[in-house]
Amino acid sequence: FGLSAEQFGENLSANYAKHLPEDPMEDPLALAQEHVCAPDFPDAESVLSGVRYMLAKEIAASPIVRQHFRKGYQMEAKVFTEPTERGSREIDGTHAYMPIKRLHRKPLDLFRGTDQFLMITKAEREGLLHVKIELCAEEYNMIVDETKHLFLSTSTQLAAAEWNFHRLQVLTTVLRDHLYPIFAKEEYTRLVDEAVQYCLRQCVMRLERDCVRAPLMRDDLKNRPHDRRDRDRDPDEGVRILGISWPSIADHCTCALIDGSGEVVDFLTLTAPNVRLPRDFARTQRFRDGGVKTDRMKRKKRDVQALQRLIAAHKPDVIALGATGLHVNRVQEDFRTLYP
Repeated sequence: FGLSAEQFGENLSANYAKHLPEDPMEDPLALAQEHVCAPDFPDAESVLSGVRYMLAKEIAASPIVRQHFRKGYQMEAKVFTEPTERGSREIDGTHAYMPIKRLHRKPLDLFRGTDQFLMITKAEREGLLHVKIELCAEEYNMIVDETKHLFLSTSTQLAAAEWNFHRLQVLTTVLRDHLYPIFAKEEYTRLVDEAVQYCLRQCVMRLERDCVRAPLMRDDLKNRPHDRRDRDRDPDEGVRILGISWPSIADHCTCALIDGSGEVVDFLTLTAPNVRLPRDFARTQRFRDGGVKTDRMKRKKRDVQALQRLIAAHKPDVIALGATGLHVNRVQEDFRTLYP
């Protein structure tokens, strides 16, 4: 039928026709007619189709062939994104996914050193985007044209032209049906891994930058208004810090107070830290006076009172609030109301 997978791989490695296919004198259909066997291969065309499939399968499994075409795919493949029906409605000019709503033929190399592909996969999981990694028709045809002379016969005989027709079908099947779908999955995974590693490096750099800072000293807080309340403390004692992890939707919130040596002195768990809770902190007087009817509001009241007792008992120098979302400003104002 032509070159074997090993011979084609050697041609690709050498980049010249080291091995040439032998062209049978018989017509492909005539030769295939001799191997017709019902019911699996009832005619000559089904025999040729089976032979083309098996040869394409063998060639696609060759490591040398895969390595060669993988390099070309990585250089020429592009990323395409298209919004789903839901994405078309939700992704407007102010949406975080607007820059990736419609990407057209973006090269893979442009994703290096960014976390953009991680954002693309997130939008895809949320059902807002369709993502494809593929070769455009021009690049595909270019790769086929550059390699077909290493697989086809150079003979000018009529039989050679007919055999070359089937060999070219084998080559296109190798690329289109076997290798390129695998390469697309590989590149998708690689882009995700690179984006994750980029994010990890950025986190490490930021954490390192924060860790090399000098520790906060009490001298830095001497002009703070609340410093007058703990004049009896040891002047060599370090800074007391109350750390609070404030979630936006979770059902609990953790508070931990550490002393100057970094030891945990006390901790507290709030049981109702939902999004609306910060608004109620500023109305603590209403809680003291009554008006609390539901269990949820009672738990909010207990949270406020427990946090006030913790602050009054330990008098932290700093309150470190970890929160995300637009409500963080309200949370900060409410803590200033609790701890002026």
